[in-house]
Amino acid sequence: MILTETASGPQADAMLNQRGSSPPPGSGLIGGSYREGSIIFSVSIRSTDQAKLQALVAEVRRNLK
Repeated sequence: MILTETASGPQADAMLNQRGSSPPPGSGLIGGSYREGSIIFSVSIRSTDQAKLQALVAEVRRNLK
């Protein structure tokens, strides 16, 4: 699942650092919230492979430009 929202300033910082910005431990998901310019996006995948997560984050960033 990928969600996006536009934010800036303290609102953006709060979105990136808030509880729930990454999947809960033990859920079988990895992910987090990331920023590309003024767009905040969250990515979660069912995996333990950080390389897959980073590849997906990089692809989302490319598509947001």
